[in-house]
Amino acid sequence: GFSQAEAETVALHNQEEYSIFNEFDRDTLSRSQQDLYDMYAFQMELDQQLSDPRYDYHGQLFSSLSGLHYNLTSFFSDYRLDDETDVVDLICLLNDTKRYVDSALDYTKNQAENGLLMTDMDDVLNYIQSVLDTADESAVLDAMVTNITNLDLDDEDHYITQVIDAFYDFFIPSYQAMYDTLSELAPLNHDGGYATLENGQSY
Repeated sequence: GFSQAEAETVALHNQEEYSIFNEFDRDTLSRSQQDLYDMYAFQMELDQQLSDPRYDYHGQLFSSLSGLHYNLTSFFSDYRLDDETDVVDLICLLNDTKRYVDSALDYTKNQAENGLLMTDMDDVLNYIQSVLDTADESAVLDAMVTNITNLDLDDEDHYITQVIDAFYDFFIPSYQAMYDTLSELAPLNHDGGYATLENGQSY
């Protein structure tokens, strides 16, 4: 999720990991291990800096090229199914889509209220609308059904019915919620770039 409490929990977890990581003696590692150590150290230091409260709500969940609205369609279209367990997991994730998106939208509302929402709103809304407009001939749903069919399971029809139900009950309503909420927030969208935001340059 994307709530403030969850963000604080993640930041605390990262701090604990960073403390444990710093106990390693780099000089005792092999050359290749030192390379991995340095990469991990860089990432952890970056995570530490970005968890600074000054940067709360700077992250854009609906960025025009890599936002949640894009990621969900590609995630479910490309979800790998090797066996029946994967199908069950896929259905669970589909059923959880609305809760996940609602959490992201709550974050985005708070972000907008703090003057930190910044995206190509027209592009984002156009993409979301395209998903809604093509719901009945969705490439995402077709991909999931095809991937299940390819497994040749005994309960194939049962699983396909569950996927279709979850798609229309949770996935599509998630996109409608995105469209409705972001349309309301559009007047609060900031067009000036990070450099014009408070703490934006350092972010």
